[in-house]
Amino acid sequence: MVERLSPLPSNAIGALFIFALVIPVVLTVVAIERDALSVAQASCETLSEELETLDASMSITTDPVLLLGNQRIRRWHSPPEYIQDRPVLTRASSQLSPNLIAECFTRVIGYYRPQITLLFLEPADVYEHADTTLANLVEINRKRDYFDVSPNLAVILPLPTPRHSQKRQALIEFRTKANQWASKHPNTVVIDGASMFEASTGQPDARLFWPDGQTLTSEGYTLLDSLVTASIEPYLY
Repeated sequence: MVERLSPLPSNAIGALFIFALVIPVVLTVVAIERDALSVAQASCETLSEELETLDASMSITTDPVLLLGNQRIRRWHSPPEYIQDRPVLTRASSQLSPNLIAECFTRVIGYYRPQITLLFLEPADVYEHADTTLANLVEINRKRDYFDVSPNLAVILPLPTPRHSQKRQALIEFRTKANQWASKHPNTVVIDGASMFEASTGQPDARLFWPDGQTLTSEGYTLLDSLVTASIEPYLY
C-alpha cells in the first residue's frame, strides 16, 4: 500500500515562511559582528598575508581600476571586469577599513599602482566613526601625493538602506563634509548613490535589498554597477 503524505497544516507553513525570512537577518547580524571583530584584530601584517593569497590566485594588471572595501564588495558576486576598457581589480576583506588602508597604504594601494582607487565606505565608517573616517581619508590622500600613486580617488558613500533609515541625517552631514574635503583636492570625488536607491517617498527602496535591510539584491548590484561606471569614467584616460 502506498502511503500518502499529509499536507502541512497552515500554521506550520506560516512558521516555515517566517523562519525563511528571519534566517537572512540572523546571518547578517552574525556576519556584522564577525566583521567588527576582524577589523578590531586586523593589522598590516595580517592584511598583507590575506592580500598575498589573493594576489597569488589571479594576475595583476597594469594601471587597474582598484575596488577596495568590505561587505559591500564581498557580497558583490559579479563586479565589473572592465570599466571603459580598463581592467578592474577587486580587493575585498573583512579586515579592510579606512584606518587600515591609511596605515598600510603602500601595500593596499601603492602595491597595485591603480589608475583610480574606489574606496567603498561601510555604514559604521559614517554612523559610528565619522570624524575618524574623514581623518583617514585625509591621510590616504596625503600618501597618494607623497608616493605619487593612484592619481584618482573615488570615495563611495554608504547607500541609504532600510536598516539604517533612521540615520539619514548623519549620512547627509557626512556627505557635506566629505564633499567639502574632496573639493580641495584635485582628482578626488565623492560618489553618492542616495537618489538612485531611494523610492519616490524619499525612503530607501526596499525592493533593492534583501530582508536584512542592508544586503543588495541582484537588481541593486546592477544599479550600483551603473552608478560606479558612470561616476568614474571621466577620470579614466
